[in-house]
This record gives sequence, C-alpha cells and structure tokens, in this order.
Amino acid sequence: MAERERKLTQLDSLRRRTPHCSQSALDSIIQHLKQTGLPDLHHRRDMREARDAHITERTPYGPISRDIELVKAHPGKPPHRMLIAHPLAMLWQAYNKCAPFREFFHERLAVEGCTPEKPWNMALYCDEVRPGDQLGGRKLRKFQAVYYTLIGFWARRALVRRHVVHLVHAAEHGRREVPR
Repeated sequence: MAERERKLTQLDSLRRRTPHCSQSALDSIIQHLKQTGLPDLHHRRDMREARDAHITERTPYGPISRDIELVKAHPGKPPHRMLIAHPLAMLWQAYNKCAPFREFFHERLAVEGCTPEKPWNMALYCDEVRPGDQLGGRKLRKFQAVYYTLIGFWARRALVRRHVVHLVHAAEHGRREVPR
C-alpha cells in the first residue's frame, strides 16, 4: 500500500506543478509519452514553430493561415490587414489528415448530399472576444472572432440530441423502447 501512496503523491505533485490542463488531457499526454518517449523538441518555441509550419503548409486552396487586406472604410487612410484561417484550406486539411473527421464528412454526405443544385451552406457567427480578467480595467487583447460551420454538419448534432431526449423520456417512463 505504501508504494501506491508514493505513486499517487508523485502523480498529484506532477499535476500541481504543471500549468493547468484537464485530468483527461494529462492522462493522454502521459500515455503518449509512455508509448513514444519524450520528443527531442519540446520547448514552447518548438511547439510554436511546429504549429506555424502546419498552418502555412500548402493545400490546393493555399495555406490555412493567410493575411488579407480589408476594404478601406475611409479614403486616404491605410487599409487594415487581418490574419484569417481560410475555410476551404482548413476543411481540406481536416479531411486529409483526420480519419474520424473524414468518416463524419462521408456520413453527412450520405445523409444530406451536396450537389451544385443543393449545396451546403455556411453559417457565420461573429463575436468580440476579450481573453483574461473580465473585471480588469484594460482590455488590450480584445479581438473579433468569426466562427463558421457547414450547415450540412448540424443534422447529426440534432439527431443525437433528439435520440438522447427520447432515451431519457423512455427511462423516466420505465420503458425500454425509444419513442420515434
């Protein structure tokens, strides 16, 4: 028992000494390190360089990350530039590099279809983001975020939720069948 207590103390000490991450994230990191060992490059600057290499990688639509010039609001003033994640380049990367996303994409195509006559639409949502202390006086890091999703992806979420609601309803009424 003393050996297990020592190991639990060691694990708790590791968790408390590192910057915050969820317990499941820490578990995943530890399992990965047990299987593959510590990577040769592991400093913050190396992680940033790896991320930047990924987002500047070429796709048929160009790199994911690109700098665009916004339309001038006032003549005579210099145009604003903005860094964006190109939606098609990002979709291409996700499809080609993530098997679960590729499976999900094919499921949605089978259910919804996507043709020139009936294309999927994109939903955009814009919001101001202010990271950090919301009660603090200075808001120097605020920015505008634009979120997007393909509407053809939404149906699965709605179906899962409806199914869960039906399961809960059946359980509350002591039935095994799920109402349709």
